[in-house]
Amino acid sequence: MRKIAARIHTYPVFTLRDGKLQCQTMALGGTTVTELIEPGEMHFHEPNRAVDYVVRAVWEGSTFVATRHSDAVNNGKPTVQRRWLSGADELTITQDWGGARPFTAVYTRSR
Repeated sequence: MRKIAARIHTYPVFTLRDGKLQCQTMALGGTTVTELIEPGEMHFHEPNRAVDYVVRAVWEGSTFVATRHSDAVNNGKPTVQRRWLSGADELTITQDWGGARPFTAVYTRSR
């Protein structure tokens, strides 16, 4: 699954809706995934995998850290996603499944 995921080119779009920060992740051929970027505990449905997660999220300085858990994913072990601005025009997102190294994606703002 990981090698397939590395070939799917996603792109995030951040918006404020009703005073809340949202991230919509879009991918060619997939369903758009919408997540709230706010601290606390929430439930999240990933439509492309038809999986429900319990998410615990915090801000660690300027990094948003979301720990997701679903018995149906990663043998029930949590996955950790970190998002931060790594420059004026760069967003870095890491997804850590507990393996040798996390999956990292770096996005540059289009002009």
